[in-house]
Amino acid sequence: MLANATAEIVDLAETACDVAADALDMSDEQVQELFQNIRVEQCSDDRLQHIFKTTSSEQHGGLSSASTSTGRNSSDQLTDQARIKAAKHAQASPCDNRGAGRMQKAAALAQEYFVPKQDETQKDEPAPKRRKTEAVCFAFAPDVLEKLPANLQTVRCLLPCLEKKLQVAWPSAPDAEPKDLRARLHAHANQVGRLSSLRTAGGWDARAKRILDMPAVVTSLAVSSMLKDADKDVERARGELEKDIKERGELSLDVCLEKRIAWAKNCFQLDYFRWCWHLLKAREAALTKVAETGDPNELTQASDHDQLSFTSIVERLLAGED
Repeated sequence: MLANATAEIVDLAETACDVAADALDMSDEQVQELFQNIRVEQCSDDRLQHIFKTTSSEQHGGLSSASTSTGRNSSDQLTDQARIKAAKHAQASPCDNRGAGRMQKAAALAQEYFVPKQDETQKDEPAPKRRKTEAVCFAFAPDVLEKLPANLQTVRCLLPCLEKKLQVAWPSAPDAEPKDLRARLHAHANQVGRLSSLRTAGGWDARAKRILDMPAVVTSLAVSSMLKDADKDVERARGELEKDIKERGELSLDVCLEKRIAWAKNCFQLDYFRWCWHLLKAREAALTKVAETGDPNELTQASDHDQLSFTSIVERLLAGED
């Protein structure tokens, strides 16, 4: 029970960071740092003692003067306050329901913040061209779903954030030259761009990583093996294309594919957000059933043969498929 309460508190703290970060116009890297720093169990004892001493001096010696004397920036102060609140919650009795009530109120406020309000003067404006986020019925493996937030309000707060990211114009696909090699060039560039984006260590959206932590997924044995095979296919195709390009007097394969590879990287990012959305919708449906029936077994999906694993998701991301 205490473990579940701790997970919900962390989810709430991360959602609060989302709201504050948007209000302060913070970067994704700063949001990710906040997510890491609010985890009390990952904080050293010396750091915690420093936080509590600082807070005590502020309470007894004056908030403004003590805050100025520390010399820390606003981001440090925000993360310290988050740690203190999380530590107090962790020490509280699990039978205390007051924190749960505050959590529900804060989550509801966060949801209201993220849900876009439609202005009366903009009702007749056409929606931007984008990929449809239809509620396709995907079944995911239990080890995939268990990585998602366990709190229904948190899931519903994250969904509008993802939908906002997907409400962008889909980039136009540039054509590679020469024309007689176009189909092969496009297939190769798409694979190169998507593989490159998949292996990127940094730059992942901090909120989306709460749903599908791709840097962690690619380190798994099954996905690593699949990516090695993909690399072999890319190298073989590259050698064949370079030979054909030289025969036609073109400058180089890299020059021919530069724009197409950049386009493929942008498409991969949008596809990644869309798969995060699919995962959240599946999680929302399962958590809603649990809330309605009171049966935690509803979190386990019935069909085994249709369940998508992390490897299946990566395969579809590389192919640009839903």
